[in-house]
Amino acid sequence: MKLADLSFLSEKDHQAWDEFNASEGAFPSERSLLHLFFEAAKNHATRPAVEIQGQAWSYTELNALSNQVAHLLVADGIQVGDVVAVAFERTFLAYAAILAILKVGGSFIPISPNDPLERIRFILEDARATTILTEKSVYAMTFAHRDLPGVTIEVLEADAGRVAEQPVDDIHILVDRYQAAYLIYTSGTTGKPKGVRISHDSLLNFIHYYCLYYEVSSESRLCQNAPITFDPSIQQIFPAFVSGATLLPIPESILTDAYLLLKWLREARITHFDVVTSHWIHMLNLLEKHKDSTLGVLPDLRYVIIGGESLYYNQTHLWGKLVDSPVRFHNIYGPTEATINATGYWVDFSIEQGKIPIGFPLPNYKLYVLDQMGNLCPSYVTGEIYIGGRGVALGYQNAELSKKAFLPDKFSSVPDACMYKTGDLGRLIVTDRGETCLEFMGRSDSQVKISGYRIELEEIEASIRNCPFIKDTAVIAWGDMTNKQLVCFYAADTFSPVQLRTYLQDKLPHYMIPRVYVKLDQLPYTTNGKMDRNKLESLFSEQRRSSEKEMVAARTSTEKTLADIWADLLHLTEVGIDEDFFELGGNSFLSISLSVAIQERLGVECRIADIFTYPTITALADHLDSSRRRFPQLPEPKTAERAHGSEELVPQEVVDRFVEAFLSPSTFEKTPIRAFPASPANRRTVEVQRGKEASAQIVIHLPLLHGGTAEGIEAIVREIILRHPLLRAAFRTAPNGMIVVDEYQLQGLSLPFLDLTPYSPDAIGTFYRTIASLFTYPFDLTSPPLFRLALVQETPTTLRLLWCISHSIADGESQNILVNEIEQLYWAMLQGEALELPPLTTSYEAYVAARRQQSVGALQPYKAYMESFLAHSKQLDAFFLSMRDVTPTPYIKRVSYDLSVLTREQESQLGINQLYLVCARALSLWSGCAAVPFWALYHGRVYGEQHYFSVVGDLTDTFPLLIPIEAQHPVEKALEKLLGVMDFVRYHEINYATLFEQLAASDEWESWIAAFAGSKHHLTLNFYEQPKASGEEAEDYGLVAQLAQRDPCREGDIDFIITREGGAVEVALQCCGFKESAIGECWDMLIEQLELAGIKANQIRDSKDERI
Repeated sequence: MKLADLSFLSEKDHQAWDEFNASEGAFPSERSLLHLFFEAAKNHATRPAVEIQGQAWSYTELNALSNQVAHLLVADGIQVGDVVAVAFERTFLAYAAILAILKVGGSFIPISPNDPLERIRFILEDARATTILTEKSVYAMTFAHRDLPGVTIEVLEADAGRVAEQPVDDIHILVDRYQAAYLIYTSGTTGKPKGVRISHDSLLNFIHYYCLYYEVSSESRLCQNAPITFDPSIQQIFPAFVSGATLLPIPESILTDAYLLLKWLREARITHFDVVTSHWIHMLNLLEKHKDSTLGVLPDLRYVIIGGESLYYNQTHLWGKLVDSPVRFHNIYGPTEATINATGYWVDFSIEQGKIPIGFPLPNYKLYVLDQMGNLCPSYVTGEIYIGGRGVALGYQNAELSKKAFLPDKFSSVPDACMYKTGDLGRLIVTDRGETCLEFMGRSDSQVKISGYRIELEEIEASIRNCPFIKDTAVIAWGDMTNKQLVCFYAADTFSPVQLRTYLQDKLPHYMIPRVYVKLDQLPYTTNGKMDRNKLESLFSEQRRSSEKEMVAARTSTEKTLADIWADLLHLTEVGIDEDFFELGGNSFLSISLSVAIQERLGVECRIADIFTYPTITALADHLDSSRRRFPQLPEPKTAERAHGSEELVPQEVVDRFVEAFLSPSTFEKTPIRAFPASPANRRTVEVQRGKEASAQIVIHLPLLHGGTAEGIEAIVREIILRHPLLRAAFRTAPNGMIVVDEYQLQGLSLPFLDLTPYSPDAIGTFYRTIASLFTYPFDLTSPPLFRLALVQETPTTLRLLWCISHSIADGESQNILVNEIEQLYWAMLQGEALELPPLTTSYEAYVAARRQQSVGALQPYKAYMESFLAHSKQLDAFFLSMRDVTPTPYIKRVSYDLSVLTREQESQLGINQLYLVCARALSLWSGCAAVPFWALYHGRVYGEQHYFSVVGDLTDTFPLLIPIEAQHPVEKALEKLLGVMDFVRYHEINYATLFEQLAASDEWESWIAAFAGSKHHLTLNFYEQPKASGEEAEDYGLVAQLAQRDPCREGDIDFIITREGGAVEVALQCCGFKESAIGECWDMLIEQLELAGIKANQIRDSKDERI
């Protein structure tokens, strides 16, 4: 039956549709995909089948390994028609596993290890998959700790274990051509993903014509850039394997970097490149920016297969001008339900304007454009696209969903033929070349595509509505093709965007999690009760217009460098100099990475406080440039002025006099001038340090160059002591048992002076080692001062200020504050300016008062999280008990890496959050815990909108950080979840030390506090950033190494300590009371995880094991 018989169209339209759908073509239907693979393996036995980062495997090796895995599956009882899941990285083993499943007559279903557990469980249950094939690395990070009842997890090793025991003989099992070859899950409108079932017949038809269209041969080199859970990967993998071609998976580290990807395409001699439109446009923009470079020289590239979004001639015309390659360009279209692609159109580079059609049906496909009555539309009339023919899927795994989308094809003469209702809009057109083809016109529903991923907005909205704190929600896609993002509108009483994002990370894959959140009192509806999405788009547009500042490009070299750093950290293509770091997605933890990058890229110190004070590029650049002007490069002292003496030993009587003077305190009035409450951290430190023979101290050992005077430095120190009340404080216990701070008036400042200019550098180093015990000499915390001072002249032009401050009144950030203020005043003194500092904008008392006002109720939504943290703490407690030693010996393992040899791209992957995940993974592998409960050190300087970066005192806090171990790669999913937990602290203005005091008095939380107090072990995670001094470097005489010694941790505790300074990072594991062999095993796992993160053994600068 002809189409004309079923439609009231003009004769011209009848003819147009008949000609358009004249797509019949012969293909080897009597053979199977596996027959073609076996032939390729036989005919091209020694040719490379797979090549990964320089290592190649032949077709003989691929066939043999897939045979061994197939025999293993048969031994495990896998039968024809069974569904087997695969979860791999881009490894040779992954391809062998997929072929093995097909060889035994099974259907493979790809699983992303990065997906939430809830989604993985649903897919496995919906597909009725009872076996997962995976590899060691993915198993350890994804499945080892997950509860998947009824599912067998088979961990494959290419040359070991059960696989190695199997025969390599070919295995031939007869498979029905209409049986499913694979299942792919896509986003679904019901709130759950949909499983699409593709038959062997459909797959063979598509792969056969793919190889013919694009001339795939044994000389071809195809690349895989799509993840295996995304169906374009099918057309990137199988055409190679049936043709004897070489498949090259693109390294994940360069997938999103257009510059590195273009270089890789040339160096890898890629002949066929399959890419989504939005990704290709990023490459095109880069080529235009570097049009005079060799980036566009791609002599081996023959075919670019592009699809996913609309494409325009001005873009392809520009590509033709910029790329030096004999390439042909095919614009493709097709949903997963039609076996990857259904149409294609060869692009003419000479055409400069217009929208490129999606073309003609592929062989044995049929396409229709129907009106709402199901009739064919005339040319140039828009209707919904339906797809029929050999490429149509068997249906969804869910039969009810299949009935709605897979309809009888009334235009086909083939019995029981189906056509798929796409939801896409299109129209039949005639091009300037006289071709009748299809033009894509958009969607008829709310389905969107972002970076090539098909996303049903209803699925996201359903997941959000399942959150008990959400009253209503709607999600829209905003932006153009290259920068499209999901925007979530929602109504809730107290639920914050940070909380909602964190909630969704457990429900949706990363590409479906909205980037922008807008909280409304209520969402708009039309008069007929439907969500008014147009109103939402208008609302968002108005909001952006009113809040966005005009995008101003960087003008100075400092601004340009800062813009590059921000773009790298925040994963943005461009940043305006007036945009706020925190509004763009930055947070207090990313500010640490920003501070490090600025110091390394610009060579100037940038404190975390500076980032909060100057959150825009223009403000921060002005501050950094003014810092350079404030600390000018003064003339180098003459050699004679820098010279040391020659005496080899500082006499003991000189040392004794110095010690006596150093321990002689400055004097204060006997009666305090006022009293105020102590911070939680101060109270904790006072209680811990009472009666100890040594005490934790902050030690400033600051070299002051260019010939300052002792009198001038004494004036500087006096100014700073008068500025900060805690430096003039002591502690006492009030009658009600509370520890309070007494502030005193300074009388006389003791700043002993020692001249060491007659002595050699070795003698000075020996002197500092001799007095090292002074740096932990205890203080009487009940009377001032809680600091000691000294000034040492090391050369004629170098003074060193030694300032030891009790940890009870200062933390690490306080040290940074004091050093910064000393330097500012010192440089002012050298230039003859007044000793003045900007007035303080807040105070220690204000900080304490704000913390006392926090509410226990703010934690209520996260009670489940806290209980989960406690449950995992108990699990870890039991494991630690099994690892304990009878002798509580404290010791520490350290390894220091030189990061200066890394590229900027590599170094950007090693921020503090990535290193946190490295420690968590090592601990998880060692202990078997699915989530690792750390107590993480927090600087405590940011609460909501209030910053305390100018306050001297102990403001530190430790918060419960439960790091779930769910994925091999931390950068996307795991980091988002980690940052969500961390941002919760800042957003809710919670200080946990204060909170636990409040919880202890709460009946509801009493049992939780008691259970935690009963824990015998703590696992802590600490990060220290060592900033560079603003002035020139001076010899440190071993002081840095001496002061790097950490206090031993509590018996039964394990501390992970990360320290970054300049181009180096030190990772340390400190513990007390554990078997040395057990800790050695944990340490080995930590080193292995560091290597997986990109820090290799050949970068080790130093490694030590010490008993403390």
